[in-house]
Amino acid sequence: MKREQIPQHLEQYFIDLRDKEGIELTQGQKNWYYATWRTLGDKVKQEYPSTENEAFMASADAYFYAIEIAGARKDSRIIPLKYDPERFVYVAFDLGVFDYTVLWFFQYYDQNVYFIDYYEDHNKSYDFYIKFMLEEKRYNYGTIYLPHDAAKRDEVTLLSYADKVRNMLTEKHIDVHVLRRDDIIIGINLAKVLLNRCFLDTSKCAQGIDHLSKYKRKWKEGAGWIHEPLHNEHSHAADSFRMAAISLDFVKAKGSNFNSRHQDALSAVQRMI
Repeated sequence: MKREQIPQHLEQYFIDLRDKEGIELTQGQKNWYYATWRTLGDKVKQEYPSTENEAFMASADAYFYAIEIAGARKDSRIIPLKYDPERFVYVAFDLGVFDYTVLWFFQYYDQNVYFIDYYEDHNKSYDFYIKFMLEEKRYNYGTIYLPHDAAKRDEVTLLSYADKVRNMLTEKHIDVHVLRRDDIIIGINLAKVLLNRCFLDTSKCAQGIDHLSKYKRKWKEGAGWIHEPLHNEHSHAADSFRMAAISLDFVKAKGSNFNSRHQDALSAVQRMI
């Protein structure tokens, strides 16, 4: 049987690997790559990168925040942070009654955003997380930011999740704010803006940072990595971080300082809304 000829564009790719990268493939390796390409198409470079640059590009294509997390590490913005008790701590929630609930704890001062802590758990009621905040994380809280679905009322009590949280915090003088329902892609862009300037605690936020770095796009045959999130174990932390990004407008309205470079970037993204 006559061996099927490898397409010209792949032959040129193998030549470029040899001439530009010093990678010489055997005929058997070329045949394997061609057979794999016939199955995966252009996804072959994401699944089986031949060079370090391809591996990075695959990561950037597949994961929403790969470039931003790499930039934060390069700029030394993932470092040990100190909690400033003289400043408010804000909390962004992603709610999940039968799923994961995630809390990002952050502060704003000196024109910077500091993520000082992270927590996640699952199959717990709303009061568990509020008690955990008050008893285990004794921060000087300013505002708790909840997603839009926290406004939905319980059919039995006629109280929303947000109402129940407010009732628990009445004597603590902690504000509760339900955020608007956002377009998820616009929210992701806001989160990218935030990741390009914020600081994250290397220890307390390690689990959250790992989730953010693995927040992935969906793969669609014929289209590649599409601009739609894959819902998995990493998406809850990313959803909560997106709530933090959306909350920045409200923190600013209360008098927090932002540098002009961040505000310009934030305004440009919000004009898309």
